[in-house]
This record gives sequence, structure tokens and C-alpha cells, in this order.
Amino acid sequence: MCDNDGYSLFPRPVSDVLGTHSASTMMPGRFEDLAEDGSPPDGKPVRLKLWQIRSSTHCSVVGTCLSDRDLTNILKKCGLAFEEGTEPYQIHSYVVKAVCDEGPLARTVQKLLDRRHAGILRIFGRAKTGAELEQLWEREFAAGRIAGAYWAVQTYSHIPDDLFSKIFGEVHMLSHVLGRTVHAQAERASDLEAQIADLEARISRRREQHERSLCARQAEIEALKTALEKQKTVVQVQPQAAVKSAAKSSKRQYALVSARERARAAEARVEELERENAVLRSIASRQELRETRVSEPEVACPGAIACRLQIPAGEQLQVLYLGGRSGTVDRLRDIAQKASAQFLHHDGGKQEAFERITDLVARSHIVFCPVDCVSHRACLVAKDQCRKLQRTFVPLRSAGCTTFERALKQIEIVD
Repeated sequence: MCDNDGYSLFPRPVSDVLGTHSASTMMPGRFEDLAEDGSPPDGKPVRLKLWQIRSSTHCSVVGTCLSDRDLTNILKKCGLAFEEGTEPYQIHSYVVKAVCDEGPLARTVQKLLDRRHAGILRIFGRAKTGAELEQLWEREFAAGRIAGAYWAVQTYSHIPDDLFSKIFGEVHMLSHVLGRTVHAQAERASDLEAQIADLEARISRRREQHERSLCARQAEIEALKTALEKQKTVVQVQPQAAVKSAAKSSKRQYALVSARERARAAEARVEELERENAVLRSIASRQELRETRVSEPEVACPGAIACRLQIPAGEQLQVLYLGGRSGTVDRLRDIAQKASAQFLHHDGGKQEAFERITDLVARSHIVFCPVDCVSHRACLVAKDQCRKLQRTFVPLRSAGCTTFERALKQIEIVD
């Protein structure tokens, strides 16, 4: 990675850079004029700059509050370029080291995070006691809005030390939890791919067997037809001989009828296997839809995925739920009403027409699709319409009410 003069931005190994961050390193004179509760003489909490906070926490702040794209944009804005092939962890390490001191890069990061999280910063600034601050953190953590709350905790001086240590530990553990989850899901996806490949091979072998059987039956039918035509010709030329061979002709006719019946049975079996193949393909497609989250792009905050929707002021959130179980629709509607959202529903094509999905998607802001209880065709139609109309499409892991309620809580509405 190089600056504008061509010098490397990584003069030392990453391990040396991280090793300079002592857990006790802080800016001198940071709390000289503060009271014991972290407040200045006038009683208002002090906001610290990024380069004034504990240097041991810079790594977690950069990793939790900024995405890889954020870091790339910040470096470009500061006139810095990175060499081709630079790894994300190298960029992360450079930014962590750079923000320890005041400079253009540190000021750019400070300005970006203050602007992005201005609302939650004001809320934390109004909290007076440690209990209020802890309750506020737990609320934001449960809702998945970790980045803004963590930035407020790091930059406000009136956060109690024990609460600060607790929050730092919880954010630190998120990366471990997310790593284990991703590896488990990747392993599960690999197992499912192997099962699908095995099923495809078994279906292919069975289809080939029945095709060979059908060809053999068809050849037998053609041979019997040829023999029958020859027999008819003999009967026309030699009527007397035909009378004598009536018994033999009757046996051949019976054999022809029997062969045709066997051929029809074989054709029916082939059609049945084709239907089974279609069902298996549908199941495999649904399994692939369930595992799409394994390849979802990395987000700025580990373990905190939230939907950000832009809705004009005064307009009510419109939620479309596709498919699901008929017995839970009323419960889902109650959950949406409690979240101040209008609930729209389509049964996924069981009784309602697929064409109605287009109209419902156009009326909604966000579409939820439980992948374990919806037809594959309905899900694809909704996803295609969301892409055309620029609506948010969210596949749900299950059709349970708890999953839907949790997804609603993760929605962040931006005017």
C-alpha cells in the first residue's frame, strides 16, 4: 500500500503495529478537569476524539464500526492508494495504527462516524447514570445496532469503567461467534451439495434403466406389429391357409395386446419417475435458497445484520409476507401491528393467483419469504419483482412467528 509519494504504507509487519497498542495507553491529561463520574464541572458529558480514546480499543472500533468499503473510501479521500493484492487485514491494520494520532485520516474517520451515528450519540449523551447507559446499550445490542452504540461508548467520557469493560468484551466475542457460525453453515452447505449430487446420480441411473426397458418394450411391439402385418398379407392371399392358422393368429394377437399393456405400464413408470425427479429438484432448490446467507457479503458490524429502509416521513411501513402457514397469519399480523407496520399477505399460490404478487410487492417496502413454507415459483416471482421495483427482499430461515418478529426488530427506518 503506497501514499502519493510512492512510499509503502506498511513499513513494519502487522504484528509489530498491533504490538504497540498497550491496553493502558491513553492520551495524557485526558481526564484532568473531569469529575469522578466522568463529567466536566458544568455537568455535561465530554465527547472524546478518536485519537484520544484508549489505543487498545482502536482495532475493535475500526473493525466493528467500519466496513472494508468504508476503509477503502476513506483512504482514497485522504489521497492514499494501495497496491494491487493488498489484503483487507493489511488495510485494517494500517488504519488502526494511523488513527492513534490526530491527522487527516483520523479526522476523516471521526467525521464519518459522528455523522452516521449522530442520533444514538445524542441519546447516549442524555443518559445520566450507569444503569441508564447499560440499559441503553443492551437495547441497541439486542436490536443489532451495535456500531453506533459502540462508537458512543468509546467516545463518551462518562461511561463507567466496569460497563466499558463489559461492552468491550461483548463486542470482542461477536467475531468469535460469527466465525463459528459461518464455518458451521459452510460445512452444512457442503454436506447438502454432496447429498444433492448423490440424488442426481441415482435419478440419472434410474432414468437410464427405465429408458432401456422402454426401448426394449417398444422394439418388441414393433416386431409383433410386423409379424401381424405379414399374417394379414398371408390371409388375404391364401384364405384357406388363414383359416387353418386362426388359432396361431389368435395367440399372436393376444401376445401383441399383452406387449402393448406392458409398454403402457413402462411409460407410466417413466412419467412417475420424472415427477419424482422434479420434486427432488424443487427440494434441492429450496435447500440452496436456505443456504444463501452463507455467501452474504460481510457487513460493517459482526453479528449485527439490520435492514435500513428509507421511508418518507409520515408514511407507514408496508410489510409483505409471502407463503407461511395459514394458522399463523393472524399472529403474524398482530406482530406487524405492534411494530407499527401494515401487514400484507399472499399464500404463495395455494389459492391466490401468482399475478397478484406483483401488485403486493409494488405496495410494500419490504418482502419476507419463509423458505421452508412457500412454493419455489412464488419466491422467484417475488424476488424478481423486488429487483425490478427496488424493494428489499428478505428470505427467512423458517415460517415461525419468532423469526418474523426478530426480522421486524432489525429493520432500521431512515427518513
